[in-house]
Amino acid sequence: MRTTASARGFGGGACSGRTTNANKRLRGDTYRYMYCNMAKEDIRRVTANLPARLLKKACEVTGKGVTDTLVAGLEMVRRRAAAAKLKELRGKIRLDIDLEASRERPGH
Repeated sequence: MRTTASARGFGGGACSGRTTNANKRLRGDTYRYMYCNMAKEDIRRVTANLPARLLKKACEVTGKGVTDTLVAGLEMVRRRAAAAKLKELRGKIRLDIDLEASRERPGH
């Protein structure tokens, strides 16, 4: 079974703050549960050198582990790029929409 540096006792993970005996042992099914949300997507394992303080703070903000925090950050980058593309279209598309009818509010 493959383990992380913190699981082997070489320091706490970026989000753990400190190493405990519980952090040193991984359950046999750890990775299966870690990736259950991404099971239908292609998973790419990466190695990256990240500033430890930044990673720890980001994990604290999200309240999640390293993988979930990095996925959330990547999703933010993707959404920001999509929003920028939409802003570029401002004033270039003419829509003829009846807002009151589209809101489907009875009696308004």
